[in-house]
Amino acid sequence: MNAANFFIIIVIGIVAFLFIQTSYSQSVKEKRRRNGELLPSQKADRPFNFGEEMVWLAVRADSSEGVAEALGLTDRVRSGWLNAMHYVFEGGAVFVSPVFENWVLVLGIGLPVSNSKTEINKIKLLIDRLSGHYGEAQFYGTYKSCYTFAKSVDGEVVRLYSHNLNNYEFYDIGQPVAEEGGKNFPKIKPWQIEEKDQEYWERNNVTFPDKDIILQIAEKWSINPAQLRKNYKEKSTGILGILKA
Repeated sequence: MNAANFFIIIVIGIVAFLFIQTSYSQSVKEKRRRNGELLPSQKADRPFNFGEEMVWLAVRADSSEGVAEALGLTDRVRSGWLNAMHYVFEGGAVFVSPVFENWVLVLGIGLPVSNSKTEINKIKLLIDRLSGHYGEAQFYGTYKSCYTFAKSVDGEVVRLYSHNLNNYEFYDIGQPVAEEGGKNFPKIKPWQIEEKDQEYWERNNVTFPDKDIILQIAEKWSINPAQLRKNYKEKSTGILGILKA
């Protein structure tokens, strides 16, 4: 065997070893993920946009660590955005973002999802507790046709509106605010309208909330998460954890 062939065999062996090692490592990571283990990632990366089929909080705070502690997150690990999204979109875990202009975002369907009175009460308790500590906390939801926005100041909800398009249940707390743009959200269920009054929605200029409306209100109140990559270029990490019921 000449030197050239020997060199080629060595290179092939190294490549094969690295491939097997990488595949095994990825397989172990996937197995650990499937078992519910949160894997850390110190690799900082740019923020991911979100806002569709998601629920999230905005907390007026100057520390992601402090918000994670206030939430009582368990199994906390430091994580970049890409690693965190595996868990956020698969459910269970929530991700506490770095600080964006005095706001910390918390996202993940491990948060209350606003599809029932029980979940709405959980939202109220959660943001009231956070705003009691930080001064202001907000909730937003666009998950499974449940559209919700809420703000709590100094431990008390000052505005909440939620509409579930699956069953037309709605929750309306506080007076409409300027950031809603004068929109008249539903305050009656379709079957409560008299049969002869089928022009009710148009006549009263009723607007059903949707993802775009929720994001518009989020932008006016705090941060629009659908614009994160456009507005924030710096690479960063946050905190991944589990919010206990």
